[in-house]
Amino acid sequence: ALLSLQLEDWLEMDLPVNIPGTVDEYPNWRRKLSTTLDDIFTRQNIIDLSRRLTETREKASQ
Repeated sequence: ALLSLQLEDWLEMDLPVNIPGTVDEYPNWRRKLSTTLDDIFTRQNIIDLSRRLTETREKASQ
């Protein structure tokens, strides 16, 4: 089983990255993460979420 998670969701970024249209209509694919990856993976809530995901996937694979 595969699991895909969006970092934007973990950071509670509520504006979508990819909205169809032209550059004049919406700055498609230009929005960046609101923080660095180093910061993301030092946040306690992200560490806890990662740990729970790992535990759940380990149990599911047994």
